Amino acid sequence: MSAETVEDAATEIVRVLRASFMDSAGQSDLVLARLFQTVRTDDLDQELRDNQRRQTAPGQPLPERCLALLGTVGDVPQWCDRRMSRDHQAIALTSPEALYNVPMVSALVKSLGVELGTFLHGEHPVDTEELGVFHVANAAHSPEVPGQGFVHEHGVKSVVGFGGVLPGGEVFSVILFSRVQVPAEVAQLFRTVAVAAKLGLLSALERPLLKGLPARPADAGEVAALRIRALEQMLTVQQQTVDAQAANLEAALEQAIQARAEAEREAEANDALREVTTLLSAELDLDGLVQAATDAATRITGAKFGAFFYNAFRDDGEQYMLYTLSGADRSDFEGFPQPRATEVFAPTFTGEGIVRSDDITRDPRYGRNGPYRGMPEGHLPVRSYLAVPVVSRSGEVLGGFFFAHPDVGVFDERAERLAAGIATQAAIGLDNVRLYQLERNTALTLQQSLLPQGISMREGIALAYEYLPGGGGLDVGGDWFDVISLPGGRIAFVIGDVMGRGVRAAAIMGQLRTAIRAYAVSDLSPDMLMNRLGQLVTDMDDDLIATCTYAVLDQSQELLTLASAGHLPTALVHPGGEISLLDRPLGPPLGVPEAVHLEHQVPFPAGSRMVLFTDGLVEHRGRSLGEGLDALVSHLSGSGGTPEAVCRRLLSALLRETTQDDDVSMLVVENTGLDRRQQAVVEFPPDPATALAARRFVTSVLGEWDDAEHAEQIVIAVNEIYINAVTHARSDLILRMRRLPNLIVVEVEDFDGHLPKRMHSMPDDEGHRGLNIVASLASRWGSRITRGGKVVWAEFAVDHMPAEPAPFA
Repeated sequence: MSAETVEDAATEIVRVLRASFMDSAGQSDLVLARLFQTVRTDDLDQELRDNQRRQTAPGQPLPERCLALLGTVGDVPQWCDRRMSRDHQAIALTSPEALYNVPMVSALVKSLGVELGTFLHGEHPVDTEELGVFHVANAAHSPEVPGQGFVHEHGVKSVVGFGGVLPGGEVFSVILFSRVQVPAEVAQLFRTVAVAAKLGLLSALERPLLKGLPARPADAGEVAALRIRALEQMLTVQQQTVDAQAANLEAALEQAIQARAEAEREAEANDALREVTTLLSAELDLDGLVQAATDAATRITGAKFGAFFYNAFRDDGEQYMLYTLSGADRSDFEGFPQPRATEVFAPTFTGEGIVRSDDITRDPRYGRNGPYRGMPEGHLPVRSYLAVPVVSRSGEVLGGFFFAHPDVGVFDERAERLAAGIATQAAIGLDNVRLYQLERNTALTLQQSLLPQGISMREGIALAYEYLPGGGGLDVGGDWFDVISLPGGRIAFVIGDVMGRGVRAAAIMGQLRTAIRAYAVSDLSPDMLMNRLGQLVTDMDDDLIATCTYAVLDQSQELLTLASAGHLPTALVHPGGEISLLDRPLGPPLGVPEAVHLEHQVPFPAGSRMVLFTDGLVEHRGRSLGEGLDALVSHLSGSGGTPEAVCRRLLSALLRETTQDDDVSMLVVENTGLDRRQQAVVEFPPDPATALAARRFVTSVLGEWDDAEHAEQIVIAVNEIYINAVTHARSDLILRMRRLPNLIVVEVEDFDGHLPKRMHSMPDDEGHRGLNIVASLASRWGSRITRGGKVVWAEFAVDHMPAEPAPFA
């Protein structure tokens, strides 16, 4: 580097840096780059001394040292001349507080192992080979980056600083303001750049500091030795960087190999599960169905042997139990009695839930029942144990799967999930067998059993529904609707129609309804749910076509989010009486390969009504679909009364003069309004200091709701969620609370799309405990993606109703 002064060398360094980070449009990613160096006051020109004088209290001598701006370049022309910066041209080092305007430089000094107090007077012995890197990944709202107006005005995303020590204990630092996000691992690579900058400054070591000042004497041999040491240091840093990158690459490759193996394993399991799903959906022979389900589940879970105990009925209606085996000979069990509802078996036979144990012999419930006090003599050895109840869509316990292995720790969460999936499909298959065996005069009862049973009324919601079978109830159709309670007090409404009629259409409809409920429990957004459902339908049968609308109502925000797969438009009656048909976006029907479904949000304030329906209501012989929709809008105009009255009026008006050949499903939903006293919301900036205010807000709201007895556990859980959001999202936060009967819902929303992950923490870990704490305190918790970021929610069961129940508006 050819430079007449140290200032020239510093200017060239920042210019090269800024030119090295260009985007595709030729614009530098660096908004501003600056180089500072500590300098003794005696080495300054008169202009910089005057600058220092302005910063020194009257009557006080000039400090021994200052921090001089030697190189600067940026977007704005005046940023390219150090003399234009009155505040930073020379910063008097009178005290550690004097570095307030450049806290990034002080952070760099600390990273070099230099105490600020001794550094101000050059008293600290300094290792001239020390390097430091300062990094702020998110500059906005960061207390480490002053001048937030500058950050927001010029779009600064990250700040990176690096520096080192020069001969004589002087320190240089380079500060880069980037308009692109700089990850931590990238920031560490600037250690190599720090050595290069140090070499550039060493090349001007014997030259004047500024133009017009005398040259500084330097021993040529010492300068050469310093350069050689700096070059050696660069080689060392580069080797460290290469070693670190090689280690990261090796770890990434290992993760990729493991991920690929896991993906192949999952693909095999999904293929097998899909085959089982297809088989069980079409299998109408009871013996064949239960044996196929047992064989498939035993194979997929990795069990040594498995059994399926299920209920059967004699012609007189009396119930009895049968079983099928896989992986073991039936003679191995013929000498043993049927299992009873002991403490180990009861959760399965009563449908309470899945039981999975790495070693069932160590389970406290094991061996508590006579006469065997465990497994009877001669029983095949069982250590790993997995039992999954098989429950029908109506909630009836049809039986249970039991899987065993003589080794310990065989069944994991994956095995449990796969077994539960097969249990769900087995339940559907058993229901289909019943459908096949019933007479046609039971078709209506069957269809109604597949629809939601006993929909519970929700505060602030009034709804009514109707289902009318086509053809006088002589055949089963594929129309369905559903109402699903979602986390956070939200509610989903579903309506759909499977092409065709008969047992197959009803079976497919049942599978789709089950799939939607499974997806809904995962808290998928409407568009994601519909896309997954579309892929499921495509995989089930190439000829299968179905339509569906999935709508999620968030009462606290009075917002309706819908996704439609080729279904008829939803009718929306606004509070003022205006009627609109939500016909966009209407995606392709389910079953169309590669289809993409989008979602749409509309306000749904108190007084709004939504009408979901199938084509049997508006389309029939002699009336086109367009004419039917016009008639629907006409009969909705000016209509009042309860949702039940609306259902009756529409059925009477639209089906009065027709022969009903097709099924009709209809769901009318009205937002009657929530009691705002049972809701609370507040917004905070992304500052950890606001956690105290958030805790006080929760405590205050619970006190107003007369729920102080639950305050401690709720405040602790909310604090963990809030701190996690502040730490990782670094965006504005919205804290919501909602009081439901026997339930308190808390949500923390931020504007970062990365969902939190619950991690296992070791006893000596200092972190990774927050979500585990939330899980231990809340009845249930989870997270979901929103359009702008995510919501992390938790629900807390309480044992009494609100002090003042919310009235219906």
